[in-house]
Amino acid sequence: MSRSRSEAARARWAAYTPEQRQAIISKAQQGRAERQQAGPLTDRQRRMLEFIRSAIREDGYPPAIREIGDAVGLASSSSVHAQLLTLESKGFIRRTADKPRAIKLLDGAAWTAEMKDRIRAQVLAARKAQGLPDTVPASRFLAELADQVLAQDTAQEVAA
Repeated sequence: MSRSRSEAARARWAAYTPEQRQAIISKAQQGRAERQQAGPLTDRQRRMLEFIRSAIREDGYPPAIREIGDAVGLASSSSVHAQLLTLESKGFIRRTADKPRAIKLLDGAAWTAEMKDRIRAQVLAARKAQGLPDTVPASRFLAELADQVLAQDTAQEVAA
C-alpha cells in the first residue's frame, strides 16, 4: 500500500532522535535569519521567485532558464543564472548543478506554527463556505493556499 507524502514525511521525522530534530529546526531558523540579513529581494528577484513558484504549481516542475528570462524581462540566460545564484545565496532556492530545471523553493522551510495555523484556519473557512466537511486534506487546494500565504509573507518581508 502506498503512503502519502505527508505520511512518509512524518515517518522520516519520527525516525530522528530529539537531538537530530533540534539540529534540523536550528538549521532552518538559522537559514531564515541569514536570508533576512542578506537584504531584501529586488523587484526582479521577487518576480522571478513568484514566477518559479507559479510554474511549479501549474506545471508540476520548474520553468526553463529561457522561460524565467522571458517572464521577468531578461534576454540573456547569463543574467537569469546570475539572478538565480543570488536567490540561492539568499536561501530562497536550491539548485542542482547537473540538472537544468532542478530548482527547489526553500521558503517553506521557515514556516512557523503560527503560519501553519493561519493556513489551516483559512482552509477550514474556505471548505465551510463551500459546504464541505471541516477536515483539512493534504490536497492541491491546501498547497495552493499555502503558496498564497507564503507569497504574502515574502512580500511583507520585502516591504519591511
